[in-house]
Amino acid sequence: LKGSTITMKNGSIVANTNNVKMIIQNYSNLTLEDMTLDATDGTNSVVYVMSNNCGDITITGDTEIKAKSTAGSYAFDAFFWPENSYTDGVTVTIDEDFTGTITGDIQISEDDSDKTNQEKSSHLVIEAGTIKGDISVTSTKGTLSVSDAQIVGNIYNTGTGTVEIVGSVVTGNVTGGANSNTTIIDSTVTGTATNIDSI
Repeated sequence: LKGSTITMKNGSIVANTNNVKMIIQNYSNLTLEDMTLDATDGTNSVVYVMSNNCGDITITGDTEIKAKSTAGSYAFDAFFWPENSYTDGVTVTIDEDFTGTITGDIQISEDDSDKTNQEKSSHLVIEAGTIKGDISVTSTKGTLSVSDAQIVGNIYNTGTGTVEIVGSVVTGNVTGGANSNTTIIDSTVTGTATNIDSI
């Protein structure tokens, strides 16, 4: 499905089988609008509700993504995967028309196999809405941009990527890495802010 354009709208997918590790594994330009992806209902082995390995992904409208509360479960990731020939990078955008909630942790990471295309890497843009979970950025050139949103959880920038938080509320800690670039502008952080380049 690499290079395809897909829209999923006004529906729900509920994981209720032990044979599923992901509800969606995505390589396309995917839009989720007014969708529910739920790994909390029924018995399942879902680790990632949605795993994004390539393309431009838009999450909009009253979309709900629900991960299990157990450790090691994720709402979604943005994973740059050049080792498996997905060298175009991946960008997930939770756009300004998003009114739903994402419940579960989020990863921004890479397989570290392609040093020449790291600028493409993995990226997450959050323009609105509520995220209930931790967000971790481990990619070499990965980015997280948060504006006009509420993060009920912690933000970790442990690689050498870039995190910018503008006009938002983080109910938790923001931790930048020693070699990363983390900025907080006109935002509220209720926990501690560590290794921040500018506030």
